[in-house]
Amino acid sequence: GPASYFQANIIRVYDNMLDQSFSQEISVSETSNAAENVLYDVMAKADDEFSFNHPLGDDHHVYFVEPETNLFDDRKSVLFVRFVEPTDDATYLEDVCPTSCEMRERHGWSQMTMIAHKRTWFMAPEVYDFFDKLDVLGFFDDFDQVIFTGSQACAHAASVFSVAAPGSTVLLFSPVATADPKQADWDPRLSAEIHADDSPRYRNPVKLLDAAKEVFVFFDPREKLDAQHATMFEQKFVTKIRCRLMGKDVSYGLSQTDSFIRVVEAAGQDTLTAKSFARIYRNRRRDRSYLRRLISATRDRSTPVITGVAARAALTKFDARYFRNALNTAETELTKLGQSLPNVATRKETVSENVAA
Repeated sequence: GPASYFQANIIRVYDNMLDQSFSQEISVSETSNAAENVLYDVMAKADDEFSFNHPLGDDHHVYFVEPETNLFDDRKSVLFVRFVEPTDDATYLEDVCPTSCEMRERHGWSQMTMIAHKRTWFMAPEVYDFFDKLDVLGFFDDFDQVIFTGSQACAHAASVFSVAAPGSTVLLFSPVATADPKQADWDPRLSAEIHADDSPRYRNPVKLLDAAKEVFVFFDPREKLDAQHATMFEQKFVTKIRCRLMGKDVSYGLSQTDSFIRVVEAAGQDTLTAKSFARIYRNRRRDRSYLRRLISATRDRSTPVITGVAARAALTKFDARYFRNALNTAETELTKLGQSLPNVATRKETVSENVAA
């Protein structure tokens, strides 16, 4: 069936406001940075009547794509809003935001992808105006659920702009709680240039999250800066989830298995909790990089028994030189101590996973 008159009107407003056609191929400005190169030759589904793609100034772009299935059928309508900083080799929307495209195809979600061509923290008048108008026009009201997400600087953007859709679900991965170096002088990643404009809009991510229904903060407690930012999210509706050994970008670590997409699905099904995430997080055992970090952590503790058990468990999944060397070294150290590894029948995976607890 056709989209609601209200939503169709919104699309027309933006089409006229930005003077673009729905099916226009995206071009790169002659003044653009090299990092923007040939991103987005053609938007997926750009000829769809209720989809649009527009530049927001020189440094940002927005895609909105509805699913092929009817958004207004009996299923819950979900809009997935993700903020990203794509890599140089990303060419199509599916390259930039594969999870969003997967959710659109698999579950019939609508997709809005906000793109920054460089590290701007999405702090730009054009982006502010875009979300202001979405808010005023009631764009988000047509959806039963709106999910905002981003990682690191993009998590900062997901936090502040979620205020435009009260009652939304917000998934923040390795988030930066403030971009203001005056509030976090302990974080060398922040710069006063970020706050060069004096606009009061969309400045305080922690405070603006008060409009959200629920917020999930995923971070690696071993990353000191990320852990310190996580402490700044203090609201009762915030669930903090520790993802040990996932590194500086938890979303990337989770995406190495199917964990990231399962987290997003659980959020859309209203089943995401700390307990349900713990079950999802077990998939990290199938991530070679995670297992390598796990074994490295055991070596730092100088515990050859745990290192050996962890390496032996890893070798059941990956025949890698690093794991073999770690096992051989651990066995050599134990022999010198007159010890040996526990019997293979021991629940070796459980023992190895306890290292990360």
